[in-house]
Amino acid sequence: MRPSGSAGYTLLEMMTVVSLLAILTALAASSLEPIRARVATRQGAELMEQALLAARQRSLASGRCHRVELLDGAGAPTPAGTPAEGLRLRRWSHAGCENPSPTAADFDQAERFSLPHGVRARLLSPSDIDWLPNGRPLLGPTARVQLELSYGANQLWVEAMPQGVICVKDAAAAGGCP
Repeated sequence: MRPSGSAGYTLLEMMTVVSLLAILTALAASSLEPIRARVATRQGAELMEQALLAARQRSLASGRCHRVELLDGAGAPTPAGTPAEGLRLRRWSHAGCENPSPTAADFDQAERFSLPHGVRARLLSPSDIDWLPNGRPLLGPTARVQLELSYGANQLWVEAMPQGVICVKDAAAAGGCP
């Protein structure tokens, strides 16, 4: 109880209110983490889909092959199955793109993109992602490019089919693109 004539709050009351606010904020932040992970994974998948579409469209428009590469944190291309933090879109400097061991001289343009913080991408198929001037990926007749994007337990796949169709789907979904 306060003595009569005093106004305001005691230090104990203020500390109690601040402590309760801190607890509620911590609870709210931890409950939002799964939503943030889903949103970041979706953004990463959309970025990958846009890069694949841009490579396809640029191949059609320029008559040259384009490559999408996954990159590690230092900017070096990653092999299939290795987690990556970014990607690079490159244009081949010559008309053909069947060189199995290209060097930097084989490319004349490049754009680099970073995935959202915490999102990792992995190339699941054993092929590089090259787009031919006819708008189709450089694959065998029944092969497809599969990329997995993940943030914690959240996973999405981006697929590029031989006919040039690109889609984003849940990793648990069966079958290819519609």
